Amino acid sequence: PNYDDGHGDICIPKTSCSVFISTNLDYVLRNLSVEQLVVCGQLTDQCVESAVRDAADLGYFVTVVEDACAAHSADRHEKGLMGMSGFCRKL
Repeated sequence: PNYDDGHGDICIPKTSCSVFISTNLDYVLRNLSVEQLVVCGQLTDQCVESAVRDAADLGYFVTVVEDACAAHSADRHEKGLMGMSGFCRKL
């Protein structure tokens, strides 16, 4: 797709549910000395949950912004948030 990235933005396309599985994002973040992640996105119960769990397993301190995530239904959104319990803090 066509998009206009900002000057200096790093764009990393992904091909799996978790951004950490099909990309070099962990390598990029570690080279930038990133230790904390703030995560938002869609779908809460799929890609967001997978990324949060993987990030926590890789040693990042993860925060999820609950109202900046979405799922196909409120129930699925809540189940995704519940599935992240213990892997992140939620705002």
